[in-house]
Amino acid sequence: MMKPCELAVFLISLYLQCFISVTSAESQSTIQNTSQADKSDNLSRFPQIPIKFKEVKTIQLGKANHTDEKSRNVTWNLTGVNMTGKPEDVSRFNYETLWNNGLLTLTLVRFEIQKQQLKTQLRQGSQRQTFYQDEPENFLENSFFTQSDIESVIPDFLRRRFKRRVFGRDTRTQIPQGEFRKVPFSAVVKISTGCTGTLISSIHVLTSAHCVHDSSKYIVSVKNVKVGFPKHNGKMRWAGVKNIKVPRGWTTDKDVSYDYAVLKLVHHHRRKYMVPGSIVLTRGSITTHFLGFHQDKPANSLWYSFCKARPLDHVIINRCDAMPGSSGAGVYLLSNIGSKTVRFIVGVLSGSGTVRFRKSNGRSRRFNIATKLTPLKAAQICAWIKSAPYCNALA
Repeated sequence: MMKPCELAVFLISLYLQCFISVTSAESQSTIQNTSQADKSDNLSRFPQIPIKFKEVKTIQLGKANHTDEKSRNVTWNLTGVNMTGKPEDVSRFNYETLWNNGLLTLTLVRFEIQKQQLKTQLRQGSQRQTFYQDEPENFLENSFFTQSDIESVIPDFLRRRFKRRVFGRDTRTQIPQGEFRKVPFSAVVKISTGCTGTLISSIHVLTSAHCVHDSSKYIVSVKNVKVGFPKHNGKMRWAGVKNIKVPRGWTTDKDVSYDYAVLKLVHHHRRKYMVPGSIVLTRGSITTHFLGFHQDKPANSLWYSFCKARPLDHVIINRCDAMPGSSGAGVYLLSNIGSKTVRFIVGVLSGSGTVRFRKSNGRSRRFNIATKLTPLKAAQICAWIKSAPYCNALA
């Protein structure tokens, strides 16, 4: 097992060596006519990144502190985040589990990395036949910036005059109800607290941590959290939840870098789901996609958004159109393997905020922000769901 200091140096070296490549946006024809390749993503060419989480000790914390509300619309705010590039703190991956009997446990973790195998996989991943857009035209107002140019992310609740999270013309596309059982729409579910979630196994849902925990307490008990599966008639089939897992990076620090949670359902489902992957580094922009249930749209209607985005160390900033209700949506990339289209979740939509830059006298700009799934975060999520096939591949 690597020491924390050795791990930090190793991960930083990876950030300097590697990049990812992705295809352009899914076209309107893809939404209307899902191809055979969409129905069964072929992931055999994407081996897992060899990072393994190990549970060291589980501590009983007694009854959880929560509001025990049956339903609650979650506000779309971000905590202030200092964006000075820092290695991931191992202690922030310790996690809490809220059980359906009201008890709360804390699990301490460690992880192991097979460095040589990881280097080989990163080299193979860079040779895949995918499309890459180096420096896109007119991206984020023709501005080029890096991690070091960003000072902080300002939460919405400190800047109340900003209410809108749609940038320019609204480009969100509604998904017909008849398409709900096709990939990738089949993987999208609604969380009863007013959020969106993504199916990542036959029994697990990925969403934002703030959809269930406000960083001081759980906003609802497990027995009152429901997951809604969209039906052809526009209604929801609601399913119960067995437990909820949230990293300590959120429950103790409210750090948007750790704004993710996994819900385990009481019963298995039969729908197609998507797989968590991870981003190491990109030299320019990527094209991100997500599907969500937006509160400004008709109830239970599903909407698709895509746009160019910029991955940073811990978050992905973008100007995809989104509104409250879409928090927790899985942000995914597309990669082409021959005739196959493969999707990997590489982030979780967190909310909107203002990015303050160090240059230009503290210039600020508005963005929507997603928690980025680094190799460690994806490895933790894969450990929570018992390592579904090809989970935590390098996207």
